[in-house]
Amino acid sequence: PEDTLKAYQEAQEIKKRLDKGEDFAKVAKEISDERQAKETGGRIGFINANMLPNGFYDLETAAYTTPVNKYSGVVRS
Repeated sequence: PEDTLKAYQEAQEIKKRLDKGEDFAKVAKEISDERQAKETGGRIGFINANMLPNGFYDLETAAYTTPVNKYSGVVRS
């Protein structure tokens, strides 16, 4: 629970930065612990149910229902 809360709070802070207009790729390169983010700027490409087994429905739903050039809320996965 403590790790989950910490991750959620960090994600909320990142979302605030993006909502204020910071560049997504810049923020992703700066803070992401995902190894490819420095090269991709956080771009994940296409996702589908086959790629996201075991309860990633909420992430897929957010990805496909969030308007282009907007950000969804924080998604727990």
